[in-house]
Amino acid sequence: MTVVKPQCTINNNKEVLVDFKNVLTDKIDGQGYKKTPIQFNIACPDKNSADLKLQINGNTANFNLGDKILETDNSDLGIKILADNKVLPVNTWLSFSWPQQVTELEAVLVKRDGATLSGGQFKASAVMNLAYN
Repeated sequence: MTVVKPQCTINNNKEVLVDFKNVLTDKIDGQGYKKTPIQFNIACPDKNSADLKLQINGNTANFNLGDKILETDNSDLGIKILADNKVLPVNTWLSFSWPQQVTELEAVLVKRDGATLSGGQFKASAVMNLAYN
């Protein structure tokens, strides 16, 4: 017999969307311009404290921070994920205690060094994983 902890869920199992709205390509600095909160919630049926880990899983861009940033459909544009103002590399686990220490995530646009971005829409996708530590 195996005892299994009840599953926690992210955002009620719905998509987490991040909308950068209108972006001025010459303002993208990989730091503060268009720093956008990634809004989500975590729900665990067991109301007691739980040691959890979170991961943003996706394809990585091949420039600047390399495997640390999420690729977009524009080869000169990526998305840096911040956890409490520190870079959270894509495909890396972040440990925290729920509900006392829920991490704030933000997304920041990063462009390839020396790139001149043309206007137009862009998109990226990733999977947010949650597991017991």
